[in-house]
Amino acid sequence: MGGHPLAVVGGVEHYVSARYRRQRNRTLRRLVLWVIGSSVLYVVAVGLVGMTVRVASLEMKPTIDSGDRLLALRTGPRRIGGVPRRGDLVLVRPPDYPQNGVVTAVIEPLVRFFTLNRVSLIRHSDGHPITPVFVRRVVAVPGDAVQMRDFVAFITSPGEPSRSEYDLMGPHGLALPQNFPNGWDELQLPFGGAAPQRLLGEGQYFLLCDDRSCAADSRVWGAVGQPRIVATVAIRFWPLRRLR
Repeated sequence: MGGHPLAVVGGVEHYVSARYRRQRNRTLRRLVLWVIGSSVLYVVAVGLVGMTVRVASLEMKPTIDSGDRLLALRTGPRRIGGVPRRGDLVLVRPPDYPQNGVVTAVIEPLVRFFTLNRVSLIRHSDGHPITPVFVRRVVAVPGDAVQMRDFVAFITSPGEPSRSEYDLMGPHGLALPQNFPNGWDELQLPFGGAAPQRLLGEGQYFLLCDDRSCAADSRVWGAVGQPRIVATVAIRFWPLRRLR
């Protein structure tokens, strides 16, 4: 009756080993499916719903500070963020950022997701990463005529008199330069305080930084097309003491 003790032990070990392998393989399959599912959901969410960004500059002070984290909703006529309006803070692609392609739409978001936004595949010719989005304020919208005087924008809407951005958008934080170094011509430099009047066509927006002494914006870029405006800032969720 019964088998040889060594045979019984060997059978038990084989059974336990086979069961362990099945459990391990099942766990690995679940992990792979979870990673794939999370990746797909993230790409879809970034493409259709919104994204979070960490601000790493002072260009939007005093409204947005370096280190602030923002939740932004995708813009577009049929997107949750809607069409940009005057006064909105938006995320805009810089002129040298590629607008189309698998790398931009799929691979880059995945790389940023798994590296916590520390690694980017999209780079300048010198090898430095291209900043994917800037935070800027919408000052003028399609159909507006806009110009700048003394670092303040003046907007003329169809059938309306010219009004300052304060009159149209209400109070908002601006950092206006006060003292310039000797020889600084604030009206001629790219980041100067004056800009000639320009009429915005269909799908064109005029964007400015809140710190008017620095940063690249429509003073340098010109009018920004709708496709480059990727999202509208909905809320600053970090730091909590500045939640709004």
